[in-house]
Parts: sequence; C-alpha cells; structure tokens
Amino acid sequence: MKAITKMSVRLYARFISPIKGYECAHRVHQGGASCSEFYLDVLETHSLADASKALWWRLKSCARVARSARRDSGKLIIPCVPFI
Repeated sequence: MKAITKMSVRLYARFISPIKGYECAHRVHQGGASCSEFYLDVLETHSLADASKALWWRLKSCARVARSARRDSGKLIIPCVPFI
C-alpha cells in the first residue's frame, strides 16, 4: 500500500501539481520541502498511518502559512489544500 501511495504522490507532483498554477505555500514562504515532498520523506521512515497523520498537520500548517502570507502581502496565496 505504501508503494501505491508513493507512486500516487509522485504522479500528482509530476502531472497535476504543475497544472494547478500555484506552488506550495509552505515551501515558498517557509523554505524546505513542498507538502508532497514532505509526505514522501515521512513515508520513508514511518508507517502509512503515521505519515498520513503527519501530512494532515503539514497541510493545516500550509493553510496557516498561506493565510498569514496573504494578510501580509495582500496577494492571493493558495495553500496546497484550500479547504482545510
């Protein structure tokens, strides 16, 4: 199951993410890995369940970063998952 998850994330990052028209707010404003890269890294050392929990918190952080950057800059900044 982990292999399928990793493949899905890689396919998303390669084909879908470029089409959506914006970059990971967390990576742009905090530096480091995008949310997708973060998830792949965590999957290397943790179970699928634990990695998914970590991703949930990362996506919430990405949304907070986007809101903060939007307030500071006045520009439209979209988190990786806009509905979190």
